[in-house]
Amino acid sequence: MNVTLGLDDRSVPTPGHLCVFNRGAAELRRQQAAFLRPAIESEREGVVLMGPAGVAETLYGHLGTDLGADLSKRREAGLIALAAGDADADQQLENLVRPIEAMLERGAELVRVLGRTSWGVPNWPVPEDFVWYESRINDAIAKLSAVVVCAYDVFEMPGPGLILAGMQCHPSIVSDVLGEHNELFEPHVRNLRTRMVNFPWLTQVEPI
Repeated sequence: MNVTLGLDDRSVPTPGHLCVFNRGAAELRRQQAAFLRPAIESEREGVVLMGPAGVAETLYGHLGTDLGADLSKRREAGLIALAAGDADADQQLENLVRPIEAMLERGAELVRVLGRTSWGVPNWPVPEDFVWYESRINDAIAKLSAVVVCAYDVFEMPGPGLILAGMQCHPSIVSDVLGEHNELFEPHVRNLRTRMVNFPWLTQVEPI
């Protein structure tokens, strides 16, 4: 099944895992509304919102306001879920996948996920674990009818986060300055062997 993103003129096959760049909260709100509007207007699509502590609740409030919709009934029906990040990357991956599976089991035909990313904040995986988490999403949703959009604020996220987690862990990128084909993407196993294990802050330095 192909899914219209609403973020540009593309449609993507499911499952999908995309990196979306934005320049601050206002642009993120526009992206969220465009991407999730089809789900809110449908009875057969679910929505998962995710981020560091408190972020999913903020995204939820903005979504209702920006779409002029009362989302409470959809949330009560289990078609909207708010997922929290976790310092443990394994738990964070479970927090992402579990509500997707639950919605599909209830009969949803598609689940759209919007996650606001961060780097080095409390109750969020440390940088190397966050890169690991992002690299595992592709395999984790491989058999699920879902599109996961990870939002990266180019003003907030440091350069290593944009490159190592954003560009190298996502098969596709939505950006007004980059093409949709991401030549920097590395599948998880290759990424782990060639890049993650060589992160400079993990390298043991011999004392002089």
